Amino acid sequence: MFVRSMWVILLCCLSVMAQKEDRRRLSSTAFRRAEVVQANIADARWHVGQFYISPIIGFRQIGYDNNVFSTEDNEVNDFSLSPELGIQAFYKPGSRWVWENRVSYDYLYYVDLDNLRGSEYSGESRVYGLFKKTYMELGAKYREDRQRLNSEVDDRINSQRIAFDGAYSYQPSARSLIAVTAKISSLEYNDTEAQEFLNLERDETTVNLRYNYQTSTTLWPFLELEQMDFDFKSPNNPRDNTSFTGIFVGLRTESTRRLTLEGKVGITRMDFDDIPLVVAGEGGMPTSDPNQLVDLDDDIFSLEFFMRYKLSRRLYMESSLLNAPIFSGQTYYNYFVSSKEALELGYETRRKFRIGPEIIYGKNDYRGSFSELETILREDTFKGLNINATFPFRRIFEWRLSAGYLERDSNKANDSDKGYQISSTIRYQRAR
Repeated sequence: MFVRSMWVILLCCLSVMAQKEDRRRLSSTAFRRAEVVQANIADARWHVGQFYISPIIGFRQIGYDNNVFSTEDNEVNDFSLSPELGIQAFYKPGSRWVWENRVSYDYLYYVDLDNLRGSEYSGESRVYGLFKKTYMELGAKYREDRQRLNSEVDDRINSQRIAFDGAYSYQPSARSLIAVTAKISSLEYNDTEAQEFLNLERDETTVNLRYNYQTSTTLWPFLELEQMDFDFKSPNNPRDNTSFTGIFVGLRTESTRRLTLEGKVGITRMDFDDIPLVVAGEGGMPTSDPNQLVDLDDDIFSLEFFMRYKLSRRLYMESSLLNAPIFSGQTYYNYFVSSKEALELGYETRRKFRIGPEIIYGKNDYRGSFSELETILREDTFKGLNINATFPFRRIFEWRLSAGYLERDSNKANDSDKGYQISSTIRYQRAR
């Protein structure tokens, strides 16, 4: 993965949950996934019989970071780039079924830090069933890359992710939609003996149920239930037998010329069973006591919100909010609550050129089984400023550029840092 990409600078989320990626997902113009599949097929570069094919070509990132390892003294800076090649193909034997396959390869290259260089691979296969009132999807995905786990970890370790997922949605009436998604995934880290990574290797099972009801032509309130179960692979892992249960209510609008909005709020119940209590050891230093096991239950206020509003024909505003729990690799902390806010004001043309500043603020609030030990409570705050721009080239390639400054302030010694970075991506627009 790239050094500090224009997505990673948006703070402290898991790489698979980068906020800019969330924005693209939430700003989709289609509620029903069948519309997205049909649009991807229509955008294919080549049409040969029942096959629709597009090349994947570009750079996942080209950039510079003046503080690669997020240290307090800004010790290491470097340039990096990551060229990418691949292919995406759809096979459509009839009007109802579609088979998609996608493979890509990219090489992460650092000019000076040769120990961070390496190959990254991705492969994905999906089958879609597109019916009048029903949508079905089954998929499998493999990804091997080198990236930061999240904002609290500076190392970039080779990781492997394997996932199998499925989706089913049914429209019982013109105003209602029921959607069920399920996912089984596995995360492993290679070429490392660092316990902070090994402690986070895990299998995950997620089931999500959502009911949407259309109250008007553009307004869809919804109710959502989600269950996540985790099986950690390292022996005697204190996070094993962990589950998250969430209930949310939300609102989504059909994308209009002026407004796109989706938001949901709710409660996530975090259930940790039989984890060692952190107590004061010799000299008052914290230590885990395996003889004192406790159940840690916590209810987290969860929030996810995105809005895009056209102020005029050329001016737009984008705003996003996120509050969610994330597993921590730090000693004594089971997880942290990541809060993030971002606001972007920009200018865009009919040809999709965009440019504008973005303000970012965030906080990581660490938690665990140490409620009586205030000496190890930790809280990190983030703030930053970006200038983002998008340059389309003849509707074939798109160049996204981000230049920004990010500062982290921690109440733990030697964990504060600051730095600036310039990063860009170049991608072929006809491949998703």
